[in-house]
Order: sequence, then structure tokens, then C-alpha cells
Amino acid sequence: MKVKVKKLTPDAILPHRAYANDAGADLFSIENTEIQPNTSAKIKTGMAIALPGKTAGLVWGKSSVETRGLIVTAGLIDEGYRGEIIVCMYNLTDKIQIVEKGQKIAQFVVMPVYYPEFKEEKELSKSKRGIFGFGSTGHKKEAVQTSTPHSHHLEGPEAVLRNTPQDKKSGEAVPAQGKKEETKI
Repeated sequence: MKVKVKKLTPDAILPHRAYANDAGADLFSIENTEIQPNTSAKIKTGMAIALPGKTAGLVWGKSSVETRGLIVTAGLIDEGYRGEIIVCMYNLTDKIQIVEKGQKIAQFVVMPVYYPEFKEEKELSKSKRGIFGFGSTGHKKEAVQTSTPHSHHLEGPEAVLRNTPQDKKSGEAVPAQGKKEETKI
């Protein structure tokens, strides 16, 4: 597959893979950017991309950037977008971070896209996972009723999960960090 890239500035560096079979190609900054503590910045790449039909581009973080306390917020580049690829980066640290011109800042992954039709249904088929979402795998779950008008059925957004790791000595449920933690889904 060939992806057409247009340099918007002569200093732009085309996406580059370190190894032929890497899923992501590196994206590079075209200018020095100072990111203040606990703020975000838009980092320019100086290039635009024409993606092939039925694909999208995903902008992902790089471990070498994230170990410095900089997080790349995931981006989705649609097939029809022809503007500059810009990487949004957040500084989690309490120090100013400098992104230097020519620095690798993110990875770009081209993925196939499906265009499903969405159809509203009154009920969805049951599954083993059900409503259990964030942080629910690997923990015993206990459904807990909430005080909402629809809590009698314990499904959907009214359901609450309680993680209940077992205390080895007493055998009773002990919430993580000494408190009962409830997560509303």
C-alpha cells in the first residue's frame, strides 16, 4: 500500500519506520515547542497525508516520549482529511518540557475501516461479560443495587460493580486500599 504525503514545509520529515514490519511509522516535529507543566500543546509535523480508500490513520504515543511524562492524545485521521497532521501532547510533569525540531513525537498507524450502519434495538443479546467495563477483568464481581428508579434489573448504566478481593486470613471480602470502592458504569 502506498500513502501519498505532501510536505507543507521543506523541513518536514516523512513518516518513517525503524523496522520494515513495525506497525507504526514515526512522526516528527518541525519546530521547537515548549509545553508548560500540566498543559497540552499542538505539535506540528509539517505534512499532510492522502490515505487510501477505506482506511484511517491513528496517531499513537511513543514510549520514548511517554517516559518523559509527555502523553500523546490519540488522534484519528479520516480518509478525506487533507490538512496538516498535528499531534496533541500533554505534559504530566511539573516542569517545562521541550519538544525539539526533528524529534520523534508519535506513531502513525494506517488501519482498515468498516462503515457499518447503526440500528437502534430495544434489547441487546446477552454475553458472558455483560455490563462489566473498566477494570472489571481479573476481579470477582458483585452486583450492587443503586437507588435509581431502574436499579431492580441491575443492567445498564444503573449497575454498580464492587471489587471484592478475598482476605487470605479471614476469607471475607476486603476492598482495595481499605475502602469499599464502587465504580458506576
